[in-house]
Amino acid sequence: MTRLTEEERLVKAIWRYEMIAPLLKEALPRGAQSALLKHFKELADERGFYGATVDELAARNNMSKRTIYRYFKSKEEIIEAVVLAKVQEVERGILSILNSKENPVKKMTQFVKFLSEKLRSFNPRVYGDLQRHYPEVWEKVEQLRASNIKYLIQVMVEGSEQGYFKEINPTIVTASLLATIRAVVNQPLCWKTT
Repeated sequence: MTRLTEEERLVKAIWRYEMIAPLLKEALPRGAQSALLKHFKELADERGFYGATVDELAARNNMSKRTIYRYFKSKEEIIEAVVLAKVQEVERGILSILNSKENPVKKMTQFVKFLSEKLRSFNPRVYGDLQRHYPEVWEKVEQLRASNIKYLIQVMVEGSEQGYFKEINPTIVTASLLATIRAVVNQPLCWKTT
């Protein structure tokens, strides 16, 4: 498996920054930004993104709603920043696992364990709210998820080449693994509709 070069990592970091930077109207002190996003995630965990309000966020941060809107244009931008920050955190963990020197079987095991732990840390209502009320943000999550498939495919190919896995079509195995993950994420939605 090829590791990312420093240049590729830099390009990826710049691309991620360019996705989040437009969400901020003006420079928000790092600590204040982290607190806003942390508190909004807590609100979302309690009531879902749709149920969380900017009024509650302002109260938790001891600032006015107007101050929050100086930094974010809308509640949707706050949601997008929270989601992208979480996606980036998960992505860093996944890349750390997949770029490790472990054998492919260990990488796959660690990947599945890590991802299942991260998925359990989110309130299922959050996923439903994103899909129902904020489809543009959900689409970005799906795009980022799809862009990382190539890393998983590389581990499968590496495992096949080293004799850890039988000859397999890594695209099919990866697609089925991701479909399983999606089914787990979307499971609460299925229960509510049946």
